[in-house]
Amino acid sequence: MQIDDPGPGGPNAMRHFEQSLKVAARAGLGIEGRLELVGLVDDYVFGHVLRAREMRRDSEHGEEHIAAMLEYLEAQLATGDYPHLAEMAGDDIRAGFERFAAIAGDETRFERGLQRLLDGIELDLRRGRERDIEG
Repeated sequence: MQIDDPGPGGPNAMRHFEQSLKVAARAGLGIEGRLELVGLVDDYVFGHVLRAREMRRDSEHGEEHIAAMLEYLEAQLATGDYPHLAEMAGDDIRAGFERFAAIAGDETRFERGLQRLLDGIELDLRRGRERDIEG
């Protein structure tokens, strides 16, 4: 039997999953641990891709869309319900928005975030092994 549309389990997805599991196996984890490890990394990578696509789509809407978005943001900040967002925006909402877009669009951000995630996983694995040895 041949499947015309294998959906998300197609050959490329299966190769990706196999490669990921192969790397995760080197961590000495059981099946559940490997699945969690692969899921954490995939969630980070896919989330980054989705956010980048969303930001690119927003930037393609043009000045009229951005002006409407800033007007809405300004009205919401004026309620006082978002003090942290207001602090980020500062006195010039457009400049605050542009600062946020520059940080979110920084091409080195993905690598930094992935390294932090992997460092945390490594620390967690080390702690888990130490607990197993002590326990």
